[in-house]
Amino acid sequence: CRTPPLHHTLQELMKKRCPYFSYNCSNPQFANEKDRIDLLITDEFQNESWAIIIENKIREADDQNTQIERYIKKIESSGFSQKNIFVVYLTADGSKEVSNTSLTNSAKEKLDYKGNEDGGRVVELNYLNDILPWIENEVLPSIAIKEDLLISSLKLYIDYLKGMFGKREQELVIHDKIQDLMEEKLQINSIQDGFEIQDDLNRFQCELNGIIHKIATELLTKH
Repeated sequence: CRTPPLHHTLQELMKKRCPYFSYNCSNPQFANEKDRIDLLITDEFQNESWAIIIENKIREADDQNTQIERYIKKIESSGFSQKNIFVVYLTADGSKEVSNTSLTNSAKEKLDYKGNEDGGRVVELNYLNDILPWIENEVLPSIAIKEDLLISSLKLYIDYLKGMFGKREQELVIHDKIQDLMEEKLQINSIQDGFEIQDDLNRFQCELNGIIHKIATELLTKH
């Protein structure tokens, strides 16, 4: 990898989470949606072929049946050694876990996956804690000033991700002000006060749902 940020992403970031990741990327090739794989990175190192399958779940999409197993078999059929295949399971904030439906027992065996304590060649990364800091702190500062369009695009994407995770500074300030105002106006001085107001809001929500259901039923009856 010719640029420090990409080198960091493919090597340092993965090595922290995967003791099996032992090669240094030299001339990575990228394929998007090839054989339905979100992103496939292949490389040659010390006369061996390596493959990184990236499964993007930023929108929390459900895992498809035998999804990862099928991807591994496809890469193996292209001549890659099983021991040189890695899977990156990329989620929004790390809360979504790969399912046994996709990462089948066969896939686990191929990837030396033994569970949370030893993920084998399955690397779990997420946008909130891995991708966003990487783009903001490493990629963006390394771009030449003359690359105006690229810089603008990355800034927009950074802002989009921060908005997605509620990390925009101006929104955080507004959020804090709203909370302070609510505490003052609703006189929330203890946990018990908070729970009581929460119960009142839940009852209000139930009553509101009943009113909406009643109005909808009347409209359907008329028509």
